[in-house]
Amino acid sequence: MKFKRSKKYDLSINITPLVDVIFLLLIFFIVTAVLEGNYLIEIDLPRGIANASEMPLEDIEIVVSRDGRYFLNGVPILNNSETILQRELRQASNGNIGLPVILYADGEVPHRTVMSIMSIVENTGFTKLQLAVQSKEEFQ
Repeated sequence: MKFKRSKKYDLSINITPLVDVIFLLLIFFIVTAVLEGNYLIEIDLPRGIANASEMPLEDIEIVVSRDGRYFLNGVPILNNSETILQRELRQASNGNIGLPVILYADGEVPHRTVMSIMSIVENTGFTKLQLAVQSKEEFQ
């Protein structure tokens, strides 16, 4: 009498889906690391003595970096154009010109540039303009 032999199953692990998942995770972490660095704008604020004021819940931030680039709420302004800055200010405020505008200008930025931005803010209709400085505690 002849008995049937049981079939031996080929036990192998298909690693193709595993490799696909690893590559997707790698791409995800690379992209997020690159995007995270775009939000860091390095500026060296001028030193001064300022009273600590209560920060409002909502404000508009304008940053002028050492190399003269403008940023509105962390978004770069194309070609440092004054007309684009004025338009973006109106869009960021949603028509609320009562919002405070905080100007962060690097200490190496020319006075002319700071005054130009202050003029743009005033011509747009904003009346609450604040200049950011390093507090006494920060530079000691």
